[in-house]
Amino acid sequence: MFRFLIAAVLAAGASLATAQTTQTATFDVYIGGFRAGVLAMSGIETQSQYSVAGKMQNSGLLRVIREVGYDARSTGRITSKGFVPTRYQETANTGERVSRAEMDYVNGVPQLKSYDPPQERRPRDVDPATQAGTLDPMTTIYSLLRNVPRDEVCTLDVFMFDGRRRSRVMTASPEPDGQDIGCAGEYRRVAGFSDSEMADRTVFPFSLTYSPTPDGTFRVTRVVLQTLYGKAVLNRR
Repeated sequence: MFRFLIAAVLAAGASLATAQTTQTATFDVYIGGFRAGVLAMSGIETQSQYSVAGKMQNSGLLRVIREVGYDARSTGRITSKGFVPTRYQETANTGERVSRAEMDYVNGVPQLKSYDPPQERRPRDVDPATQAGTLDPMTTIYSLLRNVPRDEVCTLDVFMFDGRRRSRVMTASPEPDGQDIGCAGEYRRVAGFSDSEMADRTVFPFSLTYSPTPDGTFRVTRVVLQTLYGKAVLNRR
């Protein structure tokens, strides 16, 4: 859930340039009413390929107490069925340790390339060979929060695999509010989590607010997440 929360607003905004679409966004993150960090993203789409990078850094008092951060990059192909990742890289700083991971994909099947520091496989870890068709975390968030036409708002339903765990991200129930559209969603733990994690909670609800852009698409301007630490609000600058 930490990775999902960090990444969960790394998107929106779009401008068309030649044969590609460039997307950039910056969000301020608030937890318990206090500004906790900043999330930013840049992404490029062509007719057949995409590349996206996201970064989170905590700020203010939280940074004095403990510095945490998250950098992720994903590249892949765009097909008639959606995004198909080809490579995913992440660097995560939890405040206690810094870790790096890479996954490559062969015919849509994730291949664990490296963990630094090395991590032993656990009995509950999901076998990557069984995860064909899943998206990496960065591609999942990009799919969730990229600019979309009106008829694609609140229609996402994808499975995500982070190298150990399988989860599902869904959105539904669009509700117009003036020019804006509200959207209900959930992040659901599926497999690879500990018994205590599954017993504690399997579903984390969230909501999105989409606003119209000059080119007729809709972009995410606000995200509200229910996390293990309470409500987190992310506002687009």
